[in-house]
Amino acid sequence: MFPDGEEEYLLLPMTNTFSGLTITGMNLTNEIEFDVIYSGSSTGYTQYDSEYPGYTVLRVTGGTIDEPTSGTLFIRYGTAGTWQTIPWNTGVDFILPRREDYYNGTKQILSTPFQFYFGTVKGESALDKFKTKYSVGE
Repeated sequence: MFPDGEEEYLLLPMTNTFSGLTITGMNLTNEIEFDVIYSGSSTGYTQYDSEYPGYTVLRVTGGTIDEPTSGTLFIRYGTAGTWQTIPWNTGVDFILPRREDYYNGTKQILSTPFQFYFGTVKGESALDKFKTKYSVGE
């Protein structure tokens, strides 16, 4: 995932239901990152029920927290408190998480902008100027 916490801004599809897919046995990498890694209670992941869809919690059952070798992976999807449960080990190469169409409103965000600036001075970009001119009491 993203090391600096930017994954909160990733907008997963809201009107798509997908059962998920785990791909193993390709021996591509052992570098899968998780939002939280813990060992202990089998229900410890539930304290993260209100996190965003796609939030990952690994309960370690083999190895250590610093170097897990196996465990149970919980991935948040749908409405708050719904979790996909996947047996996990170092042979897992890719995880396409489960998604659930839980949207029932009349308005929907269709996309979120990704703002990348190369060579601009902090505070001097067009977006910074827009925010300064039109901000309402920050």
